[in-house]
Amino acid sequence: MNLSKLSVTTAIALLTLIATSLTTGIVPGRTIQVLAQTQDNRQAEANRLAQQGLGQYQTSQLQAALQSLQEALEIYREIGDRVGEGDTLSGIGAVYFDLGQYPQALESWRQALSITRAVNDRVGEGIILSGIGNVYLHQGQYPQALESLQQALSIAQAVGDRVGEGAALNNIGGVYLYQGQYPQALESYQQALSIARAVGNRAVEGNTLTGIGEVYRNLGQYPQALESYQQALSITREVGDRVGEGAVLNNIGTVYRNLGQYPQALESWQQALSIMREVGNPAGAGAVLNNIGTVYRNLGQYPQALESYQQALSITREVGNPAGAGIILSNIGTVYFYLGQYPQALESLQQSLSIARELGNPAVEGNTLNNIGLVYTNQGQYPQALEFYQQALSIAQAVGNRAGAGATLGNIGSVYFNQGQYPQALEFYQQALSIAREVGDRAGEGTILSSTGASLFELGQPQSAEAELLEAITVLDELRQQDLSDADKISLFDTQVDAYDVLQQVQIAQNKIEPALETSERGRARPFVSLLSQRFQQTEATANLPAPSVGDIQQTARAQNATLVQYSVINTSVGTPAIYIWVIPPAGEIAFRSVELNEANQRTLSGAIATAFDSNAVFRSDSTTISNLVSDVRPTSRSATRDIEFEYNPSLATDSLRQLHQLLIEPIADLLPTNESDRIVFIPQGGLFLVPFAALQDANGDYLIENHTISIAPSIQILDLTRQQASPDQSLDNALVVGNPEMPTVWDTQSSTDIQLNPLPGAEQEAQAIAQFLNTEAITGAAATETAITQQMPNAQIIHLATHGLLEYGIPSESGVLDVPGAIALTPSANDDGLLTSAEILEMDLQAELVVLSACDTGQGQITGDGVVGLSRALISAGVPSVIVSLWAVPDAPTAELMTEFYHRLETNPDKAQALRQAMLITMQQHPDPKDWAAFTLIGEIE
Repeated sequence: MNLSKLSVTTAIALLTLIATSLTTGIVPGRTIQVLAQTQDNRQAEANRLAQQGLGQYQTSQLQAALQSLQEALEIYREIGDRVGEGDTLSGIGAVYFDLGQYPQALESWRQALSITRAVNDRVGEGIILSGIGNVYLHQGQYPQALESLQQALSIAQAVGDRVGEGAALNNIGGVYLYQGQYPQALESYQQALSIARAVGNRAVEGNTLTGIGEVYRNLGQYPQALESYQQALSITREVGDRVGEGAVLNNIGTVYRNLGQYPQALESWQQALSIMREVGNPAGAGAVLNNIGTVYRNLGQYPQALESYQQALSITREVGNPAGAGIILSNIGTVYFYLGQYPQALESLQQSLSIARELGNPAVEGNTLNNIGLVYTNQGQYPQALEFYQQALSIAQAVGNRAGAGATLGNIGSVYFNQGQYPQALEFYQQALSIAREVGDRAGEGTILSSTGASLFELGQPQSAEAELLEAITVLDELRQQDLSDADKISLFDTQVDAYDVLQQVQIAQNKIEPALETSERGRARPFVSLLSQRFQQTEATANLPAPSVGDIQQTARAQNATLVQYSVINTSVGTPAIYIWVIPPAGEIAFRSVELNEANQRTLSGAIATAFDSNAVFRSDSTTISNLVSDVRPTSRSATRDIEFEYNPSLATDSLRQLHQLLIEPIADLLPTNESDRIVFIPQGGLFLVPFAALQDANGDYLIENHTISIAPSIQILDLTRQQASPDQSLDNALVVGNPEMPTVWDTQSSTDIQLNPLPGAEQEAQAIAQFLNTEAITGAAATETAITQQMPNAQIIHLATHGLLEYGIPSESGVLDVPGAIALTPSANDDGLLTSAEILEMDLQAELVVLSACDTGQGQITGDGVVGLSRALISAGVPSVIVSLWAVPDAPTAELMTEFYHRLETNPDKAQALRQAMLITMQQHPDPKDWAAFTLIGEIE
């Protein structure tokens, strides 16, 4: 719902009449009254209040204007001044209208209309009819709106009221606009604009330019739309029209969103929302919130989008705007579609479709029909999907909506693609691509290019497919290079990763091993690279580093003196699912292996990971969520201490570890170094981040860690950047060791109560032992406040935190949605809540060479195309080159032994991966089960 302030011409015309009557005593087309000499004090007071209300309205002080005009109205009625009463009612209606209180506006204007007719005031009658038509327009009652506005136009033309004529024409343009009759709308607006300029009415000129911009935007002519909006914005600021300024900013934001320029869109909308709230305009605020929801939807931030839409829907219903509610319901349905909640999606979309048809709004009807088609497409109901798409396309073409027609053509192409009818799919994709380029829809262009490439690949044209896909990811990379927040970049990237995977398939099909490796690297952890490079270089110029070339990748392997093993899990809409594996030795040629993920292998892979890592299985008892960290809250809860009694089947664990070894290691076993001290860095993808590589077991029963020194990294480029962050000083001085703080309370979403985390006495003993070894004092109990620890963290060279780790905890944004997942439990104080979150860590500047998170599940988080978004990512981004984290709820006694041995080894050898390996091997002798020693993994720099 795009807010064009269609009321301004009517409102200004109404209040201009009031001003004229108060300053000169002459009302055009009325009986002349001499006011100054004949009015008593009450009359003068009423005039003063009315004049005051006029001034307040013109400076967008709407509530104050309403109060002044209502006080004036009481006096006019008291002294029997019918003309003053009618004028003031007209002004009150205008204020109610700009407040979005349409029923009250309609009631005031109806009363004013009765008076103007009684006193034979034809000019006032026409202007008020224009205002009434405006209310009907915003309530979606288009026939009634057109009838009132046509009457207003006839009166204005009959009495020679050029201002009133322009007002009526402007609002008639609005009716045609909302009905999707764009040529008629443009004609009316152009006539209104001509009149506004002829009479020198800048405010009306600005409002009409806004309407013209809306027509161009709906036609997909975005440059013309922006030009009109910018002219309108300049005028609204010149005349001090804050409501109009907010309306234009709202519409400018919509154009930027359509162009895929999301930061500019959000900036315009935030300004518009601030103005709407400042002037007390709930209808305008609702319109802006709807648009903000749409950009969140485009960014893949679906919870935030839904929250914005729900707020907008509540406001729109409250102010009695069914047309706006219909638009928002369609948007809500689209979010449910992306969330895979198809019944809810169809319910919202059907409500929207019913409203659009009832109100005679073909533009919204067409958009909603298209969205219903999307739901049926994803459910595999292709005939029904095509039927809705064809209806949507017909409407879009009839009303001249090029952007809408392009989107629907692309969706029709997807139906044919899903049915294997690739030539037909290509035909529709080409039409959609032409329109996307014509209207400047870069996001749509990238999506269609990707779909075109997939179709060409299925048709056996890999070279042509590669060209289209390379162009697609160039567009997608460009979209991410905008000034977006880190969270927005991550969610946007998640909507794009399929294009990179398909391109790898196309390149591998042509035996282009090295280009496919470059694409694999280009398609992972790009927001992480952007964040880390920006923090590291302290300059915007490096915030969007290009993905590394093959030469860069080989140089990283040499610099690390390690064999890099990069995995891509490929499961797209084309080709055969597979795991692609590249092995990059420190010196020598890059090798490639592929494991086909047939149905049996897919079950093996997903089953092995799930068996090893889902709750109540193998290494983990319960996932470390807030709910499961609390004992005695619910009868089924278990203790959250690290002395958890694991529900664990050793034979099932062995099977899972061997299956994973068979899929991930055996295909490349002959390519791995034979010297156990030589380093291997695994670069996983997706769910492979959950694999405990150290514990993978070969057919002889040997664990991988027994024969190799290993670590992991989110991407090869991240590994290179962490090396740049590392300091040559590898001493163990200036260590910060924390264990078993006094636990904070957290909000448990399942019980809807604040609950206390359990103490960890074993973690305290671990911290004291390690602190003694590192020649420092452990900070435990009440002393380990969040404030105290965060003050010491920036200067520490080693940070060891033995406490609870929370996977799901983040800083709530204004919408109530969790931001960056992950938190470390510390002692709360008067200055903090005791929860050091990932979002807070991201704001820190750390000098530590190593952080060890000796807590449960600290290596987990939200798995995205950017890797694992959680505590480890936050720490690396804050400047830490090496982080050790856990993959499951670690048992206390073995963990303390392993950690003590790790620091003992690190004292004599700065190789962190080798120190961790030796610690695991020694712990394994006393605790042979992998659950006791294999949880921890090193991420990032080895030395």
